[in-house]
Amino acid sequence: MSKYKVVVYAIANNEAKFAEQWAKNMSEADEIYVLLDPTCSDNTKEILEANGVKVKEKLIRPWRFDRARNESLKLVPKDADICVCTDLDELFDPGWRQILEEKWEPDTNQGVYRYWHNAGSPNDTPNIFDYSKIHDRHSFSWKWIIHEYIVQKDPNQKIKQTKLDGIFLRHYPDNKKPRSYKTLLERAVKEEKHDTRYLGLLAEEYVNAKEFENAEKTAKQLLTEKKAWTHDICFAYKILIKSANMQQDYQKARNYCYEALSKCDYCKVFHGELGQLLITQLNDSELGIAHVKKCMAIENDVITAREQEWNNKAYNYNLISIGYFNLKDYANALLYVDMAITLDPNVEAYKQNKQIYINAYEI
Repeated sequence: MSKYKVVVYAIANNEAKFAEQWAKNMSEADEIYVLLDPTCSDNTKEILEANGVKVKEKLIRPWRFDRARNESLKLVPKDADICVCTDLDELFDPGWRQILEEKWEPDTNQGVYRYWHNAGSPNDTPNIFDYSKIHDRHSFSWKWIIHEYIVQKDPNQKIKQTKLDGIFLRHYPDNKKPRSYKTLLERAVKEEKHDTRYLGLLAEEYVNAKEFENAEKTAKQLLTEKKAWTHDICFAYKILIKSANMQQDYQKARNYCYEALSKCDYCKVFHGELGQLLITQLNDSELGIAHVKKCMAIENDVITAREQEWNNKAYNYNLISIGYFNLKDYANALLYVDMAITLDPNVEAYKQNKQIYINAYEI
């Protein structure tokens, strides 16, 4: 017999591609509720209802993710003990309910578990971090127009978080589906002009849209904000470096790296970024190798969740091997690429590099 009443809730629009698999994955819960946008033009609703999901349609205009989430939370019965919020393109590893029952305690308000943000992009470096969208029924509401999150209703309430070791949620987005949150982020920044989180996200959206002037302007605004934390400053420089790289202005990117390091030399990201630039674009492999090695020697990482490659030893060893190859030090090139392959034998690029080094060594 279950100790707790567990309810899953979500929002959806044109999610037929994911609906059946998601509903079956979430069926370990006692009940499942979905708030569906009535403009939905596919058979998401029919698929969900056929799989036992309770669906309610409601128009949210102007669209806000926080309002939609709060409306979907209202669908959850008030006697629910545990609320589980996911999207339809997210799946738990099977057996999540049993782990939740074992780990949750009567006075728990919020659960922390692992989330693989880019599980749907297996060739990318895994972006895995803690997530906490499992919560009790009455302590939280959703906030922020986009990139929303749960916040305490009563700031004076003492919140008890429980580590849900073993629960793993994987994100499998439809990468063919165009997604742009620029308009919502621009609205968000108008509402919260000095919100460093929104400024960083908008700068990132601009650079991904190749609106480089707007990206740099927004990133530089973030650098001037009095409330900017170290990770905000680092992220702003990351955007500036990325913008310069995308425009193939590698000298400018290098200068931003040095400027960033002058403010946070302990941040491994910028040693990695600078090392990569020097090795692959600026023909200074000796200095580049030194920076990548410095990157690897730094254990703390200010923006780990977004910069997983700089915590990936195989990635770094391969980059160092390229530097040695550029210096025609083929023995060290082979040594480091072999280290990369040992750590991650499934990356074809590492194997291809090794063959190039062998061919050069033999000549």
